[in-house]
Amino acid sequence: MESGLTFGELATKYFQIITAPLSENNCNRVDVVFDHYDRPDSIKGGERERRSACTRFEIKITGPITPIPKQWQKYISNPKNKASLQVFLSYIWCEMAQSNLTPGQQLVLGGGFQSETDAFLVIRGR
Repeated sequence: MESGLTFGELATKYFQIITAPLSENNCNRVDVVFDHYDRPDSIKGGERERRSACTRFEIKITGPITPIPKQWQKYISNPKNKASLQVFLSYIWCEMAQSNLTPGQQLVLGGGFQSETDAFLVIRGR
């Protein structure tokens, strides 16, 4: 990760990447579905827990101006940080989509909200 970058700037960069297909012919919808790694009873979750137990630290994303930690690998290895990042990105992308999509374009987001079963269809102005 670039030093000095904020979570808001990261969200903007990734929003541009995920919505880039909307500028191509015949594409009017992009779906983003988040996976979850915060279940300790899963094989992957147990292995991640074992590997990162001694290097855990948690960062609260309080808003777009929250700086990205310099030790990205340490940050992203914590499942709580991943879940927090997913929630932040989901909500901020909803806001971005409402003002940046053109008429007829849609963004569908699922699995990344506070309630992991929530999914939202975002259309400009709605």
